[in-house]
Amino acid sequence: MITYRYGPYEPDRDGPWNMDRLMSVLSEMVMRYDMQLDDALRELINRGLPVNLFLKEGGMDDLVDQFIQQLDDQINEVLDQFHLQDAIDSTRDSLEQARKQSDDRLKKHPELQKQLKDAAERQSSDELYRLKWDLVKETGQKELGSSISRMQKDMEDLNTLQEGQKRFAFRGDQGLSRKEALELLRQMQDMEDLKQSMKQAQANGDLFNFDLEKLARYLGPESYEEFLERRDRIMENLRKLMEEQGQVVRDEDTGEMKLSPNSVRRIGRRALEEIFSALKSDDTGANITAEEGEGEQVSTESRPMEFGDSVHALDISATLINTYIRT
Repeated sequence: MITYRYGPYEPDRDGPWNMDRLMSVLSEMVMRYDMQLDDALRELINRGLPVNLFLKEGGMDDLVDQFIQQLDDQINEVLDQFHLQDAIDSTRDSLEQARKQSDDRLKKHPELQKQLKDAAERQSSDELYRLKWDLVKETGQKELGSSISRMQKDMEDLNTLQEGQKRFAFRGDQGLSRKEALELLRQMQDMEDLKQSMKQAQANGDLFNFDLEKLARYLGPESYEEFLERRDRIMENLRKLMEEQGQVVRDEDTGEMKLSPNSVRRIGRRALEEIFSALKSDDTGANITAEEGEGEQVSTESRPMEFGDSVHALDISATLINTYIRT
């Protein structure tokens, strides 16, 4: 069996992150998009580069755990203090009053009255919104539109309050107005979102994609400043590691990180490999490669060319002779 050689194997670029892969991506960003190395590194982390290996060293693990515990304490304190039942009851009463007003205005239109009743029983605010304009047009009563709008708002608030009660299980003794309860639920949701983003940061090392404004609002400006300080420390540790491995050097004048001569040479070598690998080689022949594989025997005999045959197997000499004979 005739054998020929394949080209060199190139590892999967989507494999686990390591320093070689990191420098490969960083160098491409620097060269292709004319970015500063620090900016390229920050962009990678912003897009999900896992730097969680540096979290413990930079003290971020403990700090994030502390933040999560503080948020849990705040949430539990609120749950122990308040309940939503007063807000739910008052909203339900308001909804019933608005429903009766709308129902009274439709006494002369029993079919329309039934449509409104069905929509209210299904507690569909979207259906009420669509139905409102049809009913106002049919009856000519602008006041009916106001009553249905009130029903729609009451229904949306009631759903929000009931879902909030199920999710957070308020257990306190202090009641709240509807407005106070809705605002409290919004804050509770903010704190839950902040908690989840912090847990995500711990899992993936993503230190840039959660809301620092919420961090300052619920845990105070001191927590905000401490987080930024430790995040900068982690970035500096990563830069130092890259320096120690000879991947980058620091400019003495500006302090900016730049690719080291070794990294630049590596980029050039990889660029040449990509250029040569992109060149199309013959299907068969003496291609210089590192791996062996199965090939095929090339026959010295020839036959008329058929549709689908490769032009690489064309018998040039015989073809030119046939052309000369035909002319």
